[in-house]
Amino acid sequence: MVMHSDGGEAMLRQRAVLYPNVLLDVDTQVDFLTPDGHRPVTNLSIIPNIRRAFRWARRCRLTVISSIDFHRFTDPTRDVPQHCLADTPGISKLPCTLLPRRTLVQTDDTINLPHDLLSRYRQILFLKRGDDLTRNPKADRLLTEIQVSNFIMLGTGLEESIRFLALALLARRQSVWLVTDACGLWDQQAADLATKQLAAKGARLLTTDELLAIKPDLSKLRRSILLRRKLRHDSDRPAFGPTANEKGHVP
Repeated sequence: MVMHSDGGEAMLRQRAVLYPNVLLDVDTQVDFLTPDGHRPVTNLSIIPNIRRAFRWARRCRLTVISSIDFHRFTDPTRDVPQHCLADTPGISKLPCTLLPRRTLVQTDDTINLPHDLLSRYRQILFLKRGDDLTRNPKADRLLTEIQVSNFIMLGTGLEESIRFLALALLARRQSVWLVTDACGLWDQQAADLATKQLAAKGARLLTTDELLAIKPDLSKLRRSILLRRKLRHDSDRPAFGPTANEKGHVP
């Protein structure tokens, strides 16, 4: 007989939750999105749109999955300035892109994830080495298993990390919405080509104004919130009945 742990069953139940929309927040960090950063994008005018999109996401109670570009001083040199180095201010995310109930999933080259990850937290953060978030095994597992109607993407950089992640999701037949005026870039021509490629693959292109005009499906949102609350409550309960204190015994 096959035995399933309580944690495994809880993870299976969370997979069944259909999230109407999930915000994919790619590398919204100080080194990319401030004038004094080590590698600022050329269109810093996107910052107000990123702020507006996050306010919308909070209001609509969206789950947010965020990537954090991460490098070390000892990494091989590239043809761009060193940026987002560990233990430097530049690796930090912009304050407007952080939700109160968030967690950073540590990288250990396994696919193990906490069973209550989606029910307990509104924002899940993953470290990203290189341009491709799906090379992080834990992030790849979550992006593969979470049941989402639409992934809404913004951040930096359009011709690099956003393009890689969007193509990976589209290859898995996921619905991708790209908020074009909330995406940072370094090379306008390369970014234009990336946008055309993503649109040709089926991504929906929209502006921040168009995103904010979208009204959430309140019935789906309500069901998702209620189920997540139930899962969080279930995960807080003792696995093997009441504790000694709950029975009235003094240890």
